[in-house]
Amino acid sequence: MSVSVESISEELKQLAQDLAQLKSLLELEFSAIKDQNIDEFEILHDKKDVIIYRISQVNLKAAIGFLEKNSAQDSITDVWSEIETLRNECQKLQKQNEVLINKKITIISSTLDALKYPDQKDRSRFYGPKGTLVDNP
Repeated sequence: MSVSVESISEELKQLAQDLAQLKSLLELEFSAIKDQNIDEFEILHDKKDVIIYRISQVNLKAAIGFLEKNSAQDSITDVWSEIETLRNECQKLQKQNEVLINKKITIISSTLDALKYPDQKDRSRFYGPKGTLVDNP
């Protein structure tokens, strides 16, 4: 199977388009998380899964190996630079979304903990050896 500059270039251009779409979805996901719009978040998450799958199918090792063996053309070098930039932006957005989700979870957990009766705050229950619930001493 021969690999051509054109096929590598097209594959990298598609990867750049997928990363740009992923970046856009991550930005929308942030808004959905911030607004606590779970329905929108799930729709975006499903779309994100499709794009991530497509990205995972790209054979970057073959593309990089080809580029190292052959002198990279300016058009391919430009696309690769764009891919690197988009990848970094997507990583930052994903981390931002992760931090926001963790903050929301912490707030919810703290609120639920505050709703416990004072004498139950530090007491937990677990199953004992006989399979019955017992209080933690």
